[in-house]
Amino acid sequence: QQSALFGQTCFEPGSAKCTYGTGSFVLMNTGKNIIPSSTHGLLSTVGYKLGTQSCVYALEGSVAYCGSTVQWLRDNIGIIKSASDMEPLSRSVTDNGGVYFVPAFSGLFAPRWSEKARGTICGLTSYNTKAHLARAVLESTAFQVHEVLEAM
Repeated sequence: QQSALFGQTCFEPGSAKCTYGTGSFVLMNTGKNIIPSSTHGLLSTVGYKLGTQSCVYALEGSVAYCGSTVQWLRDNIGIIKSASDMEPLSRSVTDNGGVYFVPAFSGLFAPRWSEKARGTICGLTSYNTKAHLARAVLESTAFQVHEVLEAM
């Protein structure tokens, strides 16, 4: 994650990057200041160090389930056949139809750090389709990353 912070040229305090994969990891450059890890559920870490220059620190917020939610929808629920089906399916509706998804399959990571949290789908009505659920799954990544960024 730190190499992505450097590779994405986050050289100024306050600049941040987010990498997406199975989960998601947001790192924000805090310059020469170490921010206590207890602040808003984020972790302090070394960002990078160049030669004899001072160490640059960062805050990190981790989201456990992002890309893996698409895999879950495909493999466990069977709404899609391929991960590439997600975008056209979710774009086939104008919004999530009031459906919200919290992918806390093994708890929630930053900024909540709740190991007892469990996944939830709420707001379902007879109006909703698989497209609304697909969109809610994708939006859950955006909501979680937004929450980490707000904590920073």
